Amino acid sequence: MRLGALLGPVTGNSPPDFLAEQARTYANAGFDSLWSAQALGRGFMLPDPFVALSVAATAADVEIGTAVVQAPLYDPMDLAHRVFSLQQICGDRLTMGLGAGSTASVRPTDVFARPAPELARALAAPDNAEAGAMWVVEGDFSECSR
Repeated sequence: MRLGALLGPVTGNSPPDFLAEQARTYANAGFDSLWSAQALGRGFMLPDPFVALSVAATAADVEIGTAVVQAPLYDPMDLAHRVFSLQQICGDRLTMGLGAGSTASVRPTDVFARPAPELARALAAPDNAEAGAMWVVEGDFSECSR
């Protein structure tokens, strides 16, 4: 069996090195992986998963992953760039969990009005970015053209 630990939460009273220390502590305790979730509108907030996992990746030599990133909160190319950047830091230790989002309090922003199509666009973004695709913004949505 492999065991993982969820990073966070960080409060206003947490020291600046809290996430790094937490990652080292979990790794030294024998955990195989460190995870960061994206929590918005649930009465608390967790650190941005890309920031948290960048810190964790440099502090501990364990697998890291998102549990999960709410894909509709990102432009697809921005998401692809963040994933690429995180993978440059941690290499093949990264596992990405992407979701369509579920937090009702975030829905008034309208990013979850079309969760399935937005998730599909986010999933296609890394392949399109590697192929040198250009993203064109028309109206409320962006489209990829190769």
